[in-house]
Amino acid sequence: LLLNMNVDDITFSGVVGDRMDHTFAVFQILYKLKLKGIKSRIVEKDLDIFLLRNEIFVMSVRKGETWSILPIFEEARKVDLEGFLYPVKNFKFPFGKTVGVSNETVEDSVKIVVGEGSILVFRWKVRV
Repeated sequence: LLLNMNVDDITFSGVVGDRMDHTFAVFQILYKLKLKGIKSRIVEKDLDIFLLRNEIFVMSVRKGETWSILPIFEEARKVDLEGFLYPVKNFKFPFGKTVGVSNETVEDSVKIVVGEGSILVFRWKVRV
């Protein structure tokens, strides 16, 4: 329905809970929306989740935030992470590995570059 209304930005809330099948279905929707050029995200009380694909993302943050960055549906290549405890440059995030779990912000802003592929980004708004 929203796709027929020329919406270009969608925020989901209340979709992360006990039913992981429902949550994963929303991840698939985020991916589908990204392919259509529609910005979307999940915003919960303590967590933001969004998908990046072949793009550059910059955001102001607080030092000490926990972020996890995971490839979705495929490996992600040519990935740069700046402003994190574990920065990477031109990195290949393999699909099915946990290498991007629990990174931490160490600067007042972060920059994520995804050269090829798609990643899910989990930003915890509370200390975890």
